[in-house]
Amino acid sequence: MKYAQISLVVAACLLPASAGADIFDSRPDLRFCVAGMLGGFRNGLEERACAKYFDLPSNYHFACARGVVRGFPSRIDRAACVTFFEGQAAAAKSAYVRPQ
Repeated sequence: MKYAQISLVVAACLLPASAGADIFDSRPDLRFCVAGMLGGFRNGLEERACAKYFDLPSNYHFACARGVVRGFPSRIDRAACVTFFEGQAAAAKSAYVRPQ
């Protein structure tokens, strides 16, 4: 136990002060938007604001992925997810490719 405490003190002294800080510490609005993107937004206004300011992907990508892993609540939900991803695939196929 004593060796563990000593190693923690040594590690704390050797690490720079900003090692634990990241962009989410300085930008709580970005943290909120990423959490909403992954877990779902409470309303459409929050989702639209986050999409406008941070250019994050739709939360529906993650909702569909959860449905694929855990199962969809209904056939309609599954069909909506299939339609969504078919649209995304079509958009990707016709997207602009920047020249090298």
